[in-house]
Amino acid sequence: MRLNRLTVALLTLFTGFVLAACQQPHHPKSSSTASSEPSSSSDNPNQPEKKATMKNYTVPATDKRNPHYQKSGLLQLPGEFSYDKVGTKLTLKTTQKGRYQVHSKGLQITFTQVKVISNQAKTDQALAMAKQALSMPELPNPYQTIQLKFTVKNYRHRAVLTDGIKGIKLNSGASVTTASGLSDPSAGQLIPANGQRTFSAMAFAGPKGTTTTALTIQFSGSFTTAGQPLSPQPDPLEFRL
Repeated sequence: MRLNRLTVALLTLFTGFVLAACQQPHHPKSSSTASSEPSSSSDNPNQPEKKATMKNYTVPATDKRNPHYQKSGLLQLPGEFSYDKVGTKLTLKTTQKGRYQVHSKGLQITFTQVKVISNQAKTDQALAMAKQALSMPELPNPYQTIQLKFTVKNYRHRAVLTDGIKGIKLNSGASVTTASGLSDPSAGQLIPANGQRTFSAMAFAGPKGTTTTALTIQFSGSFTTAGQPLSPQPDPLEFRL
């Protein structure tokens, strides 16, 4: 009998909890949950404002009708030109293809294409981005660049690092490095064991009217991932354009 009374009391208490829960009004999400919802910057001052989408440069209609205009950006013949998204007009002056190789122990660098490009920044943004890419606080406009396409092959059974192009000397006597005048994405890159990677670099060649007929490229050697030297830098490679 005592057990039955206890059971009845517990059932009565449980029923009361259920009824009370059912009578609770519905509330919206808590602030911690609602904070995951998107809100405007005026509602949440700590949230950074969204950046405006950059609008691509509009190519002038007269240039679009020019038979030398290449919308794809692929320049193959001297005189062909294109525009990049920020408003730089790029005109091909000369191009040279081939296989020019230099070697060091366990390392091979093959240059397959060299282009001399005349560049004209049509917008402030285009000129600012060129200065940043070439690490040059001052840049004439128009200006000329040299574009290099090359492949770095690693013959070792371990991955190696490369410092890329150490410097380029032009026939004018001027020199460029990654500190000023050279944009080289291969610097500091890992080349896989028994593998290879292809890169494209860009170098400042001078203002409008500069004639580039030759250049000498000095490439770096290779290193372990800990920074220990493996391959010495190869001999310089000379180009005649």
